[in-house]
Amino acid sequence: MKLTNRLLTDEFTVGGVWSSTMDFKDSIPGSLTYSYSNNQLYVEFVHTDFDVGEMFETFYGLVNRTEIVTLINASITNTKGNNVQYTKIVADSMIIDSKPISNVGNFSHREINFTYTNMGDWFGINPWNHTRENRSYYYEEPLLKQYKIESIGGLLEEKIASTEKLNGLGMQEIKLSYVPYYKLTLNQDKTIEELHEVVYKISLLFNLFLGKKLNIQFLDFPSEKEDLAGNKFKGTGRFYIRQQREVSKINQPFPPYPYGTIANELEGYLNQFFINFKRIKVIIQNFSVSFTGGNYVENSFLDACLNLEVLHREFWDEQKEVNDELVKATELIRNLSFQIEKSIMEKITSSIDSLSKPTLRKRILELLRDLPQALLKKIDLEGYNLNTGKGRSDFAIMCSNTRNHVTHGSSDDKMKTFSLLELIKVAKVLNMISEYHVMKIIGLEDKDIIDAISYRYYYKNVLTNL
Repeated sequence: MKLTNRLLTDEFTVGGVWSSTMDFKDSIPGSLTYSYSNNQLYVEFVHTDFDVGEMFETFYGLVNRTEIVTLINASITNTKGNNVQYTKIVADSMIIDSKPISNVGNFSHREINFTYTNMGDWFGINPWNHTRENRSYYYEEPLLKQYKIESIGGLLEEKIASTEKLNGLGMQEIKLSYVPYYKLTLNQDKTIEELHEVVYKISLLFNLFLGKKLNIQFLDFPSEKEDLAGNKFKGTGRFYIRQQREVSKINQPFPPYPYGTIANELEGYLNQFFINFKRIKVIIQNFSVSFTGGNYVENSFLDACLNLEVLHREFWDEQKEVNDELVKATELIRNLSFQIEKSIMEKITSSIDSLSKPTLRKRILELLRDLPQALLKKIDLEGYNLNTGKGRSDFAIMCSNTRNHVTHGSSDDKMKTFSLLELIKVAKVLNMISEYHVMKIIGLEDKDIIDAISYRYYYKNVLTNL
């Protein structure tokens, strides 16, 4: 079994010999297990002299004639099975290459090829064509795009890998398929883990575009290999990292942001995304959970509130709502401070200061006011007309009350809050507000954002006039 032919979304067990040193002295036989569904990567062998809890920066395995496994951040645990005690080495990740890696921190590249699950649903350019007359198939090189990402000093290229496979006995049927993937080339060397981090960030953006969970299927780097005759040739190595299997619980039949809408401007979107990533990271990560149905009701509402707070804090002036009258009144009171008892003045000052600080209510109101009318008219939330000032104000107050009740357990019976059933829809409306503003920051036009929100299945019960 060649591990460079397996995917990060596979399940496999393969035998080999293992050692803590690159020369494989005192090597021992054992089995490597990689499980995507269980988020596992470990080697297991019959009891050895290793101590439980012992750590290795690298641990090495030889699984076939051409591939050497370098396990990264490996630790020793013991497991028992019947009358035989086994030793297990659990690792965070592994590198498959033609040679062992002595220092992972110095193992760097400028280039990596990668793809995600479900990419064929978005970037699906089939290179196989056929003629109607004789039903014959032929390969035609598709027009693929390149995106210069100056914000990270890189070039992202679309790629297609075509495959031909014989099905059945003899040549009864030839199955033609293709795999869309990307090649990322950077201006300077990055460690394999740094390259993985870039690929992970891109997956968060593409997750928004597709409306589906994306998992990395392969991470390949250029490698020099050698055949049995000693001839050297160019090949690839593969980086495996444990990743939580992500499954979408909400069915999104087609991408909210279709490839045809996004592709021509993707270069600009990617640049703005990376420029602002630190500021929107929390929001994007919360989206990847909420939009695919992976959160509980109350958590979904709290995450949606957090998204708005982060968005407002990072991109809106927090003093924007302080008007001239409030400034004049504040100055007048402060000028009279010598006539007011100190303890009372401290309370007055504290109250004045709180007026200028943004609350969740103020943030929601401000972000709602900046939504286009075309989107506001589509929002269908029973009891709240967000096209009116009163409707927006009532909604913002209820969100604030409910958030305080959920987080602090307020027992004030007079304070109106949303019910558990209402929270489902409210969280969606709050996420809709955040999605509009985040995509606007990345550079998308109003029409494309509103169309995508209308197509996103997650919002279906809080939108009208679709």
